[in-house]
Amino acid sequence: CGGVIPRDDFWEHAVAAAYVARRIAQTTFPGKEDELYTCGLPHDLGYLLIERTSPMRLGMAVQMALETGKDIAEAERSLVGADHAAAVEWLLKKSGLPEELIDAVAGHHSPSLEKLSWRTVVWAAARYASANGIGIFRTASTWNIAQDALWQRFWELIAPLAAVDQDIYLADLYAVLEKGRN
Repeated sequence: CGGVIPRDDFWEHAVAAAYVARRIAQTTFPGKEDELYTCGLPHDLGYLLIERTSPMRLGMAVQMALETGKDIAEAERSLVGADHAAAVEWLLKKSGLPEELIDAVAGHHSPSLEKLSWRTVVWAAARYASANGIGIFRTASTWNIAQDALWQRFWELIAPLAAVDQDIYLADLYAVLEKGRN
């Protein structure tokens, strides 16, 4: 329905983000790797919900974000009335899933970079996948994650736990990302 969200790109991003979330969880939340993998998979499911109900408006929001550099969630809120994170939150609340999982998925565009949380891990995993060209919208540009100010703040939070320098950690994440991509 709608045809706004390329399904292959959607699922490739979901699986890649889930793999990266699992790997980051090994550093940040040992023993919770499977839970964070589970959070990574549906983090963008709200796109499909919005596409089903408002495909034209979602298409306009995507176009606006790509043309102006505006945040996709902000464009969705202005043109659709809600963003994909709010849509997936609505669905997950109906499912009876644990609140921690719902918060991690629904909050992936608004992480706290003051402390580690599941929300922060899902945000970092999705951001890392997108930065490496595994995003839902292939026309979106890639960027050097190591130069990203928000990623740097995330790295400051996890560096004491990582026990390696950032280049080694990023290389490890890239290997995991490729596994998820394949």
